[in-house]
Amino acid sequence: MAATKQMLSSIDTSPMKADAFGRWRTATALGWLTVTLLVSAYAIVKPGTSAADLVFLPNRFASWLDLYFNFRTFLMAIGVCGVPALLWASTENRLRRRILLAIVLVILLALEVMQRWIPTRGFSWQDVIYTIGGVVASELFILGGRRFYALASRSRN
Repeated sequence: MAATKQMLSSIDTSPMKADAFGRWRTATALGWLTVTLLVSAYAIVKPGTSAADLVFLPNRFASWLDLYFNFRTFLMAIGVCGVPALLWASTENRLRRRILLAIVLVILLALEVMQRWIPTRGFSWQDVIYTIGGVVASELFILGGRRFYALASRSRN
């Protein structure tokens, strides 16, 4: 019995745990992207421009978003990109994260351009700039966090 216990304790399971965690990160990131891109698509191409149409938002927050009209596009882009960027913040996932952010940027920009053909909506270059800014801010947040962690780790040693 003791020999079996010793043999089982000597098995390195860290690769299995890392692989399962990687699959969980990917599934969570893709699930988040699916939901948030669908909500964003609705918010961008719906006939009205008010955030009050989004029933899951509290009234005070919807009113605040309507007050800062273009800034909400920035927040939406961060909301879509932030969680997947955090899930894939490691150095090993840098390429995957940047490809994902580029794809999301193209989708969000395509949705912004689609507003040209919706009679009650209009295309705005400000929205394009705020969308790009939100996606770039997500990546800069990850890079800044990694830099801060590296500096903090170095100062402890």
